[in-house]
Amino acid sequence: MPDRPIPDSWPRAFGMDVGWNRTAVVWGAQDPGSGIIYLYSEHYQGMGEPASHAQAIRARGGWIPGVIDPACLGSSQIDGRTLIDLYRELGLDLRPAVNAVEAGHHGGVEPADLGPAQGDGQFVELVSRISQISP
Repeated sequence: MPDRPIPDSWPRAFGMDVGWNRTAVVWGAQDPGSGIIYLYSEHYQGMGEPASHAQAIRARGGWIPGVIDPACLGSSQIDGRTLIDLYRELGLDLRPAVNAVEAGHHGGVEPADLGPAQGDGQFVELVSRISQISP
C-alpha cells in the first residue's frame, strides 16, 4: 500500500497489535486546522520477528510515538522480558493502549475531541479485519 503524504508539521502516532501470526500497525496524523485524523500508512506482516517489525516502524519515522496492545505486558516464558520492553529496546517510543470501550470517556477524552478519522480506502488489511469483527 502506498503511503499517503502528510505535512511534516502534523502530529502523528501509530497503533500496534502484535502477534506471531500477524502484527499490524496503522499510522495516523491529525490536521491541526480541522482536527481530522488521517490514516496514512499500515504495516501488516505475519510470522515476523520483533526486529523486522521495529525496522518497518522506524522506517516511517523513528520519532513517532505509538501505543501497543496491553496484552504485550505479560512476560515472555523464555527470558522474562515483556514485548513492550523488547520493542522499546529496538528503538520504539511505545506506551500501552487502553482497550476498554469506555476508555475515552473515563480518561476525560471525548470522541469529538479526537476528531473524525479518515482514510483513502487503501488500508486493505485494516478494512478486512474490521469487516470480520463488525456486526
